[in-house]
Amino acid sequence: ALPVDSPLWTDDPLTLHGVVGLAGLPNLDEAASRNLCFGAPQELIGGSPAKVPDRYQSGSVDALLPLGIPHAHIVGDVDKVVPVDYLQAFVDDANGLGDDATLTTLADAGHFEIILAGSSVWHVTERAILAALDD
Repeated sequence: ALPVDSPLWTDDPLTLHGVVGLAGLPNLDEAASRNLCFGAPQELIGGSPAKVPDRYQSGSVDALLPLGIPHAHIVGDVDKVVPVDYLQAFVDDANGLGDDATLTTLADAGHFEIILAGSSVWHVTERAILAALDD
């Protein structure tokens, strides 16, 4: 859970029943250190982990584990923006803490195919989203 003094905290949060992550960045500190997504974490957070560590802590899903809800992650096996090993480590950590987390790795898919309706792998993304909505 977010600390009460976090700017993201609310006393009436949205109730989530599941999450579908599409080549997401659940650990912003590691993403910044590996320069994943071409510096997007630093730009989004407004600085480096050394400069604004509290923002990285509040914005990183891995700091909130276990989530207590199912989360499915999808990534292409040739994604050069968010590599499979990065997400696999997060999923392993989440499962180790008792979460129901899965990682689907799509063959011959890069970073954008998984979000592009009509791509050869879109059906996998669509199925994951519909399954999360059914729960």
